[in-house]
Amino acid sequence: MEGIRAVGTRREYILAAGAIGNEKPIGITIEQWFSPDLGMIVSKTGHGTTGGGSSYRLEHIVQGEPDPGLFAVPSDYTRTQGPVASK
Repeated sequence: MEGIRAVGTRREYILAAGAIGNEKPIGITIEQWFSPDLGMIVSKTGHGTTGGGSSYRLEHIVQGEPDPGLFAVPSDYTRTQGPVASK
């Protein structure tokens, strides 16, 4: 996925009729891809027989050191003392 090593799993569940107030059984499928190198999920989709669904996917993954400017304190940053709580 996006040139990243990933391990996939697919799980299917059936909620029996009446389990959550449903009249008929509900099927749910979840597919997930995990990257051990990144230590995170890179793709996950889920859908049910009721028509609902969701998806998540990392895109444009760039491996390497981030720009050091992302961690620099802005030059116009000022620190002020807030109110002190009384007991």
